[in-house]
Amino acid sequence: MNKERSIPTILGLVLLFAGLVSGIIMTSGRTNFFNRASGDCTPQNVQVSNLSHYSFTVSYTSTGECLADVSVDNKTVSDVRKSQSSKTHYFEISNLKENTEYIFYIISNGKEYKNDKYKVQTAAKPISPVPSSKLAWGRVFYPDNKPATGSIVYLTIPNGYQLAAIVTSNGYWYISLATSFNIAQTDWFKPLDNISEDFVIFSPDGITTQITGNTSFNNPVPDIIIGKNSFGSGNIQPNIGGNFGDNSGLGSQTTAKSLTIDNPKPSETITTKRPDIFGKALSGTALSINIGDIKGNSNADTGGIWHWSPSQDLPIGQNTVTVKSSTETVSQIFSVALSTDTGLAFTASASATPATSTTPTPNQPTGVPTSTITTPTSNPPTGGPTPTTTQTLSPTPTSAARSAKPSTGSGVPVTGNPWPTLTILLTAAGFFILSFSFAQDRRRRL
Repeated sequence: MNKERSIPTILGLVLLFAGLVSGIIMTSGRTNFFNRASGDCTPQNVQVSNLSHYSFTVSYTSTGECLADVSVDNKTVSDVRKSQSSKTHYFEISNLKENTEYIFYIISNGKEYKNDKYKVQTAAKPISPVPSSKLAWGRVFYPDNKPATGSIVYLTIPNGYQLAAIVTSNGYWYISLATSFNIAQTDWFKPLDNISEDFVIFSPDGITTQITGNTSFNNPVPDIIIGKNSFGSGNIQPNIGGNFGDNSGLGSQTTAKSLTIDNPKPSETITTKRPDIFGKALSGTALSINIGDIKGNSNADTGGIWHWSPSQDLPIGQNTVTVKSSTETVSQIFSVALSTDTGLAFTASASATPATSTTPTPNQPTGVPTSTITTPTSNPPTGGPTPTTTQTLSPTPTSAARSAKPSTGSGVPVTGNPWPTLTILLTAAGFFILSFSFAQDRRRRL
């Protein structure tokens, strides 16, 4: 008799224990059960970078591969990769008015995303002349030596507005420091040599990489390996080819065998009177360059990149740059406008002669960056890189005020959902109470 009465209570205890175990399993496996299909197009890590008095860059990540646009001032701007679905998204917005607030919103897979923080104040017109050309550039790879195409590189230098660039199909990224702004947005930024700087890289596979470098090693920056918080050894040899300067070609590779002018773009209007002119040619090719009566010379480096900047201001209006090698001649028409005009479709970038790559062993960053950033103008090297020399970062970096770095907070996964466990526990508890009541009622009857 007693054994028969205890069966419902035992059943309730068994169900309670089973519910507890099932809840723990489901909660700990939440990533597999729920997140596997949770890749969506909600913008994460939204950043504003490369700010100037006429332009800025918007970039962000998503957990799913999405097509996206940004709407600013009743105009729709497409990703620089021209309608490619991706988990990283990069938009260059230009032809803006100086010292003006702009509100933007994101259109991701047809859905509009608006936020009170999606607004940008363009800088005031600079009070000093454009500084001398200066470039930061380098390469980003996955641990298997494949180019980390589509990754976004954020660069923060103390007292400067944050900069960004997107990694091309052969692993290159590039940022012009000549047209960057100070953090106060009042004038051009002139970075000091030998001070610490911070890199944050968001890759399409969702990995965030953080590295501390030094401004003395920006031309070029040592190789960055996704997931590794120190610079690579500099001996990675990616496939030769690809167009370093063409963001639209991030998914393709072409061998650089002919002479090209990659900047300025055809029929582009720029506001810089001494722009960086650059392009591709066969390694070691000697080139003569002229814009009207302004003449100069350059040589393509071992990666097939040539750079040149005029020694005097270009005239306002239409200009033609002509580049000649012993076998080829190419020309490009572009225009120079006053900085009060509508400005640039794609900012002219800084010229620089790539030096022997050095591989420092910088200190690791002390924490995850949390904030927004700003706009780049670029100087592209193309073609395959050569092995780099390993060195150690020299003198102790000069201390300077640290600027804000891109937020990685929104990309951190949320821990397990408690509701599956609670639901099962409550159900099991209900069975337990019901069986206990049944046992008590039966005991009274007997």
